[in-house]
Amino acid sequence: MNIFNPNTNGSFDALNEECRLWRELENNPPQWWKNILEDKGLYVEIRKDNYANIYYHGGNVALVRWTGGKITAETHRKYLEKSDETDLYQDCTAMLQSKEGLEFIKERIREVYHKLPQRKEADEQNKVYLSNEKWVQGELKLRFPKRYVDSEFAYRISDTELIRFDLVELRGKELVFIELKLITDSRLRSKNKEPEIIEQMAKYSDFICEHAEMLKAYYTKLLQIKKRIGLWDGESEIEHIDLKPILLIVNTYKGELSKGREERKKAMGELKEKTSFETVIVDYPDLCR
Repeated sequence: MNIFNPNTNGSFDALNEECRLWRELENNPPQWWKNILEDKGLYVEIRKDNYANIYYHGGNVALVRWTGGKITAETHRKYLEKSDETDLYQDCTAMLQSKEGLEFIKERIREVYHKLPQRKEADEQNKVYLSNEKWVQGELKLRFPKRYVDSEFAYRISDTELIRFDLVELRGKELVFIELKLITDSRLRSKNKEPEIIEQMAKYSDFICEHAEMLKAYYTKLLQIKKRIGLWDGESEIEHIDLKPILLIVNTYKGELSKGREERKKAMGELKEKTSFETVIVDYPDLCR
């Protein structure tokens, strides 16, 4: 089993406020958990089957569970430079105990998951600010921790279909679901038919409408758990669910635009005008202001 995506029972009700993991993190947190909370480059998401993911710009630093009568934290061996003979996922609590250990895992995520050394060179050649959607997602989570209450929400609606929201935002007491796309994403444009994103957003809207009350109850519970274990100090009451997801398009082009990029940027404006859902287009430098 891939511990970074454990099998789920497919129910919002699986999230249990009295799960032993939440109680222990609230009342007897280990030192490494305190280190995680103090690290401004990390964020933690609660999952409906009672585990937590620690993220560094979308890269999974560790999965935290209650298992074997204790709190455990495991990471992929590639972030620990383990050989292929070792188990795919490794205990990393010792690494999380120190700032040096945390920085080592984060550096490995930059190199292995984001491939930043190669990406920076390619981005400079292609004149874009950043060509990595997960990095942008992480920037938003870290810069606006009281706005974005969740990321990478996933719910399987069939054996072959998965609903996944990039970001979940709390605006006052209203919950809003956001699909994040960079302007370079091929799903935003099509020459011969409707762009793929339109069908995708329609499916998301149908899902939200069908599960609105369950989503409201689930996220109320999630925020209460986050508050108890030191991840959230904002409002936890949710009164409304926005039934239409928002498409957030980030323009990563920089400098003088080629004809093709000018046309693509124009196409994004046209997409915004003809869709039934809200589309927000923002230049990357303005994203986190």
